[in-house]
Amino acid sequence: MDLYPDVFVGRTPVDTVAETQTFVNKTLTYEKSPPSDNYTLNILFLEEYLNGAANDGGITKDLINDSYIPDNFNITELYQRYGNLNKSSAMAKFNARCNIVNHIRHGSTGSISVASGSIGNSDVDSLANSLENFIFYSTSCYSNNFESDSLSEHFMNNANGGSIGYVGNSRCGWYVLQCNI
Repeated sequence: MDLYPDVFVGRTPVDTVAETQTFVNKTLTYEKSPPSDNYTLNILFLEEYLNGAANDGGITKDLINDSYIPDNFNITELYQRYGNLNKSSAMAKFNARCNIVNHIRHGSTGSISVASGSIGNSDVDSLANSLENFIFYSTSCYSNNFESDSLSEHFMNNANGGSIGYVGNSRCGWYVLQCNI
């Protein structure tokens, strides 16, 4: 396994005219009129243990930060290893001017895990970070499942916030041992 995608597929997860308008408006605002300050330099890392501390997802985040993120970017780390990751802290940061969110943990069609809690569709629907939407990357299983009302659709179809893009798995992620529907 090389951990590189074998297929690159993009889609617009809309079912109605209103969802289409939301998607187009958010995308154009993100592309043409981003906030003029350092919002675009803000990255949020969400890290958890995958079945115990021996499988610390933060090791991956540390590698990404050390090898691929330029020094002028602002990294916020909500890590299980630091004890600062929970549903409340993650939701607050989603609403607090991050441009990129990178999540490593388990998930399902309608939720992602954050330490001892989870963030579900209704939580994402309550986000109010409009004009400061982010791109969401996740290793979680099924959270980008295009055959159902997935979490990714709620992130992208929230007219008041959420994300302008979601890169994630429509099926099992790389951590297959815990992948269940």
